[in-house]
Amino acid sequence: MVKDIFPVPVPPNELDVRIVRITEQEGIIENVETVSATYSILENDRFVIVDTACTVTLPTINTGKLITVKSTVAGTVTIDGGDFNIDGAATLDITNQYEVVSFFFSGTEWNALNETRTETQTETQSLIDASFSHSVVFAANHTTTGGGAAEVITVTGALATDIPFTTLQDDGTNDVTIASSVVTEDTLTITFSGDPSSDTIISYQILRAI
Repeated sequence: MVKDIFPVPVPPNELDVRIVRITEQEGIIENVETVSATYSILENDRFVIVDTACTVTLPTINTGKLITVKSTVAGTVTIDGGDFNIDGAATLDITNQYEVVSFFFSGTEWNALNETRTETQTETQSLIDASFSHSVVFAANHTTTGGGAAEVITVTGALATDIPFTTLQDDGTNDVTIASSVVTEDTLTITFSGDPSSDTIISYQILRAI
């Protein structure tokens, strides 16, 4: 069954260790991004899956945040520290297919936590791959029109079996929160805590089983 997904506040100085897990039963996700080219990680990204040899740049974020990168390619994925070093170096290379590296920001530099998964670790790898059973099929920002607590967004091609993930980018003049998100055919319906007026901005991603 599809569950509504919306963010849960995390105290600003707590380590964000909410590693992504997606299952058919739970449909839970925390900001997954799959990239196939050079990419600058966004502040809200928490898990980045890289499926081609390229460079991925870490963002400038709050102290205590954790970002995890998984390479699914046999080539080299270069992680650029951006404005800060990674363990004293400007970049870090991920060279093993299925290697997972988490990056913890201390406030002065990135610290790499290696969690290598190689092809020889068949059983472990199967469990990891099972956790990533969905891909993002639609993603966009939307400014509300207001007039009621429910905002209906047309997403042509969306299916009732898809999983929505929505976040507030700007809670508008009415300071609303997201109560629920539901996908039906060609439609994403977001219900807010009240009328979002015409200036609330949300970001949504819709995931589909692979």
